[in-house]
Amino acid sequence: MPDQHTHMQDRLHGYRDAIERTPGIQDRRRVVDHPRATRRIAFDTTTQIIGKERDQVDAFVCLEAQSGQRGRGVLNSYHVTGKVVDGDGYRS
Repeated sequence: MPDQHTHMQDRLHGYRDAIERTPGIQDRRRVVDHPRATRRIAFDTTTQIIGKERDQVDAFVCLEAQSGQRGRGVLNSYHVTGKVVDGDGYRS
């Protein structure tokens, strides 16, 4: 869907602009998913980060709603709170 791709690019641009204007925030890792694989890649990557880098990460930002659901699911199952903000505005 070309419109969806453009919408996601706009979201990413806004996110990057906000990060650049905010001292002390670093964009450490970006995961780009193929639309059909979004749920699995987001789930696997969040699980990996929580397993190895839990104390180094203050937030997860998901620009796409379904990957946000999967990321929240991982954080909830590991009892992690206060670390996620996704494209739908949900916080865990």
